[in-house]
Amino acid sequence: MLRYRLAIKFYSLRKKRIFKAGIIFLLLLVFISSAYFFLQYRKGLNSFNSSSSQPATNETQEILEMVGKLMELPHETPTIATVTDVNKLEDQPFFAKAQNGDKVLIFSAAQRAIIYRPSTNKVIDITPIQTAPSASPALEEESVSTFTPSPTPSFQLNPTSSAPSPTPQL
Repeated sequence: MLRYRLAIKFYSLRKKRIFKAGIIFLLLLVFISSAYFFLQYRKGLNSFNSSSSQPATNETQEILEMVGKLMELPHETPTIATVTDVNKLEDQPFFAKAQNGDKVLIFSAAQRAIIYRPSTNKVIDITPIQTAPSASPALEEESVSTFTPSPTPSFQLNPTSSAPSPTPQL
């Protein structure tokens, strides 16, 4: 009988130890896997942030190099926008010759805007501007470094002696 009681007590202690070891093992497994996936998440987030800003910078540099070969550019990083719907801009003289896909380089410090057509590698139009933040649905912003409009760049065109026209707003 004593032997039986000792066997039952030993069996119940053994069962409790195995249960505790199992719980500790599961907690350790959950902790390690959580730490692993958290580190993977952070690693992916860091690589996403660096890769998402890199293509815009590369495209900006390519556009600046191509336009820089055609004309002298101001020494600043421009805001670059893409014309996405020329029909919305047809009432504005500056965009009279623009086509969808054209790039608009806006140099806010130099107060100059340039329409560049990458498909033909030509500068289509140049005009002096006054920057004023407001939205335009026909332009899609790609890169902003010196000036942060919300949500896309806008400006007022100043008429010059070579191009008399009313002052449209984009």
